[in-house]
Amino acid sequence: MRAGRIRKRLAELQSLAAACFEEELLGKVSEEIWGEINCKWEREGAELRAELATIAPAMKRAEFLKAVRTPFELAKTAAAQFIAQEAREKGRLGKHVVRTS
Repeated sequence: MRAGRIRKRLAELQSLAAACFEEELLGKVSEEIWGEINCKWEREGAELRAELATIAPAMKRAEFLKAVRTPFELAKTAAAQFIAQEAREKGRLGKHVVRTS
């Protein structure tokens, strides 16, 4: 799966950047080299995150279905509660809805 490979590469880039930064702090890598390498890795990371955003869903299927069901369940509950009301209360609620619409 392409998304899995992208996530793996993003993790690799983070590890590489951390290790290289440590080398730079210790003076083993010049600041100039660190800057060039880090810019390259940041660009690659940005490209990979953009690609991942286009191929991976922003929300898992179960979360999406739950979010979609909630308004329908509320509407169903409201309808059932309205039907259970006495005629006078139904009239009052109907007038309120018309006034606030």
